[in-house]
Amino acid sequence: MKNTIDASGKTHSALSRDLVILSGCFLFAFMGAGAMQQFLVTNIAEKTGKSDAQCSWILAMVYFAGVFWRIYSAHTIRFLGMYKAVVLGLCTYTFFMLCVVLFSNYWLLLIAAFIWGWGAAAVWITSPTQLLQTTSSKRYGLASGIFYSSVFIGQGAGVMILGSLSPNQKFQQVLLIAVAISLVGNVISLFLPKRQISRENPPKITNVFGALKTVKSWEFVFIQIAASFGFGLLLGSFGTFAKDLGKPDMVHWITISFYIARLLASWVVGGLSDWMGRDKVLRYMFLGAAIGLGVAVFSKSLAALSIAAAMLGLQSGTVPTVITAMVGDSTDEHRRHLAFAALSLLPNFGVGFTIVGGQYLRLLLGGFSRTFIIYASIFSLCALLTIDIGRRAEEKL
Repeated sequence: MKNTIDASGKTHSALSRDLVILSGCFLFAFMGAGAMQQFLVTNIAEKTGKSDAQCSWILAMVYFAGVFWRIYSAHTIRFLGMYKAVVLGLCTYTFFMLCVVLFSNYWLLLIAAFIWGWGAAAVWITSPTQLLQTTSSKRYGLASGIFYSSVFIGQGAGVMILGSLSPNQKFQQVLLIAVAISLVGNVISLFLPKRQISRENPPKITNVFGALKTVKSWEFVFIQIAASFGFGLLLGSFGTFAKDLGKPDMVHWITISFYIARLLASWVVGGLSDWMGRDKVLRYMFLGAAIGLGVAVFSKSLAALSIAAAMLGLQSGTVPTVITAMVGDSTDEHRRHLAFAALSLLPNFGVGFTIVGGQYLRLLLGGFSRTFIIYASIFSLCALLTIDIGRRAEEKL
């Protein structure tokens, strides 16, 4: 195991060892546990005997807990150190899947989801921080694109692999395969270099919220919330939509367009945003998502849902990649962990809210078409908002 390394000795390359190992462990974590999110709500409902709406709270708890842990993560990360935070955080992904294998008690699974929420918060603050710390400032976009591509490749491949197994294998067996895949990521994480990152001492809650004092920071938050609504709808409702259309075994074919589009976007938008401007890339992707959902409103077919999923995927692949690069542009390195914690608070809530809310909106509005109109309107507003973000490109958070 490597000794602790001072991150001030920055590697001026997009392909630092940190990036390669982080990309590897996230690839397998999301090929296993991360991909299983797509199938959890309907299958846990069958396992526990609860309704889809009730079981959507279990998956949503991961994201609601993430809001809580994003606030207090500065304290837990300071206690554990970045290395242990990443390693243990990724272990919670595997831990939750094991709990679903072993238990059918609704409340125990809610507790396990809360623990997973801590792990997700820990890895999604420490990993981008370490990534930026070991990358040249001129390569933030490219490095972010490579990192997020590994996540998207893993999750997309996992959705297809696990989804293809589901019709022929019991849910328990598919879960065990997901656990085995996730364990590979856990092993890879052990080889991550240990870094010492200069941080404000001691971390305070007021410091975390202090990162949201500027107009620009709240614009970033709004942009990320909007993207999270689409992802929450995909995770929480598309499986039920497929079941409503009489095609419950087709959910992986409907949603794979999301993961492919998200992957393609992450490959392109990182370097593209370095070249043509971060605000312009965001604007075009939000407009595309609004148009895609508008098309889906006029049809309730599997093809229309797949198109909508693809447009959400383009947006979802763009926003985290570009926002990570923008944080690098707009913050000092010793405050980046606070910026990531602050900027990810409400988006986590947005995913959790939509996982649950999508089920009830579907019932309230008589289907998903009117729900899509609401999201398309929000995405159009975000496209307009990116104009002001571009004007504030030189401002600090």
